[in-house]
Amino acid sequence: MRKLIFIVTILLALTASCKKSNEIVITGNIGGDISGEIFYSVPVNGVDFLGFKESVKPDSSGNFCINIFSKEAAFITFFGSVISPKVILAKPGDEINISFNTADGKVSGANEAGQKLYNSLLNPGNIQTEAGRLFDYSPDTLKAKISDLKANDLSKFKALLDRREISKDFYDLISADRDCYYALLTTTVPYLKLCEWGVKNIDTFPSEIKKLWEDVYLDFPVDQKYLLQSPWWFEYANTYLKFKEFFSGSFSYLGYIELYKNGTIHTHNLELAKSYLEGSHLEYFRVAYLYSEALQEEYEKEFITLFDQFETDYPNSNFTGYLEPLISPIIEYYKIIDKPLSEKIKFVNDYGNLNTLKECMASFKGKRVYVDVWATWCGPCKEEFKNESQLAELLKSKDIEMLYISVDEDERDQKWNGMIKFYNLEGNHIRANKNLEDDLRRIFNSTGSLSIPWFMLIDENGNILVEHAKRPSHIEELEKELNTTFVL
Repeated sequence: MRKLIFIVTILLALTASCKKSNEIVITGNIGGDISGEIFYSVPVNGVDFLGFKESVKPDSSGNFCINIFSKEAAFITFFGSVISPKVILAKPGDEINISFNTADGKVSGANEAGQKLYNSLLNPGNIQTEAGRLFDYSPDTLKAKISDLKANDLSKFKALLDRREISKDFYDLISADRDCYYALLTTTVPYLKLCEWGVKNIDTFPSEIKKLWEDVYLDFPVDQKYLLQSPWWFEYANTYLKFKEFFSGSFSYLGYIELYKNGTIHTHNLELAKSYLEGSHLEYFRVAYLYSEALQEEYEKEFITLFDQFETDYPNSNFTGYLEPLISPIIEYYKIIDKPLSEKIKFVNDYGNLNTLKECMASFKGKRVYVDVWATWCGPCKEEFKNESQLAELLKSKDIEMLYISVDEDERDQKWNGMIKFYNLEGNHIRANKNLEDDLRRIFNSTGSLSIPWFMLIDENGNILVEHAKRPSHIEELEKELNTTFVL
């Protein structure tokens, strides 16, 4: 009996040990607003991508605790509406504490000094912004500048390593990240130059800039396993594939435009990836590409086929669960748009010939109107549609008409009709012609700019009473605004 107890004890100890060796424990606290969720990226196969995310809700004191299982060292990014973004570098077995909304957003625990230093580095949310600052450098000057920047970063971490304030694993992860980040930064500059030059003129693109671009991929091959650990790898792979496509000798500008028109651009891009990537690099690129593009909510039908292909090629992929929630709405979209149009959805007569907002309002004489100016390509616009049922109920109770004005171009007419059905946008609809869009821009801002979604309140005589009305997502504030604006 004692022998049996001893054996069970040993097995339990081994199990606990095994679990601990693959676990990263992160505790934390958030000061200030604790009403929202904190999101964090989950390293899948050691890869950090913001699409692979989970969330945690702080308790009433602002405390939270998460356990992340990973077989290797990885980056973990924290983000959300109630915190400033912060990146943690951790390996299995690490215990880390992080605080938000404090003077320095302190991170304590494993590699504390290194965590603080990494979060002080320049890591722009948009790499093109930083590359734009280097745009006018000559190729030789750019290479020297990038070399100095990277050496400066690494020297700081090497000093911490020499003082044993960070581990060798931590330093190696930083080194891989800096290689990938600065390789991406370097290749983004010629990519921006090519965009300005114009891909129509690809044959005359300066050879010295092309060589700079090419040399980076020779020095830091995209298919190197260690680069995959960096959060910047997906963008780096994207610039690599653009380079290969544009300078392969078979690129056709008109053919590229045709891919967009016939709805096969994503299929083309992923076939290109298959030509130059393989193994874990290709698997990650495919899922990250599909996630990034599907997130735009354009509802391209080819995503359904591409997702099915991914599942077939990688039936046991750890990535699939993070991609599926973005593909399911696309499948639902095509089910819905095939159904008959609701009688509560109406199109204003002869809307294509309405050239001013005043002309639009002629159809609503004697009626109060809530106007939503939007477009099918506008993510925030579609986010507001989640409140459509509440909005419809509120406007009906106040006897106010709903008018949606789309600023989509002619070629997006089918997409416009489909999204009206999909989001069940009850009310009246107009797709603005060029003259009407220009008039809306004039009303919105004297500079001719237009920011959407944009909401207005208009009286019975077609006069704008509130030029920038409350959004449907702020339904209680909107109701108060309606009550004070109109005599209801």
